[in-house]
Amino acid sequence: MIYIQLFWTFFIIGCFSFGGGYAMLPLIGKEVIDEGWLTSLQVNEAFALTGMLPGSIAINSASLIGYQKVGLLGVILTTFGIVLPSLIILILIAKHYKRFQELRYVSDAINGIKPVVVSLIFYSAIKFAINMNIFTTEISWNNLFFLLLLCVSFILMQTERIHPIVVIFISAIGGIIVF
Repeated sequence: MIYIQLFWTFFIIGCFSFGGGYAMLPLIGKEVIDEGWLTSLQVNEAFALTGMLPGSIAINSASLIGYQKVGLLGVILTTFGIVLPSLIILILIAKHYKRFQELRYVSDAINGIKPVVVSLIFYSAIKFAINMNIFTTEISWNNLFFLLLLCVSFILMQTERIHPIVVIFISAIGGIIVF
């Protein structure tokens, strides 16, 4: 039964998530916590780990969660579940691309979805910070280091155009040294 539940949960997430991997994180987190598969802290740790890996954070997170629940078969089920809706939609769009491209409603719908995708990504970032106890009244070295790293990495990527992979690598080394 857990196998069907894993596949179905991630299939539904794949069906109703728009905007890429980061936009899927709030729904993945909610479903995984509601099902009791992981705690809120474990979900955040999974997102942090899978965010550093190559590929989509949503697919990587689904794979990790599937592995933690039932091993290799869980990886296959959750990964296939989250990817299958996109695969079906892409096949349909590719087949009828010219017709879809000319429909005004399709363009209007995509324009309506764009701000929601930004808000989902922003929501994920805030939820992640809250669950990692960044916004607490007590000042701790962890919080200060986190906020410093957040600001420095943002500034470096924005002003110096340093590649995010370099920033992730440097912050991982910094985390190992500091903690």
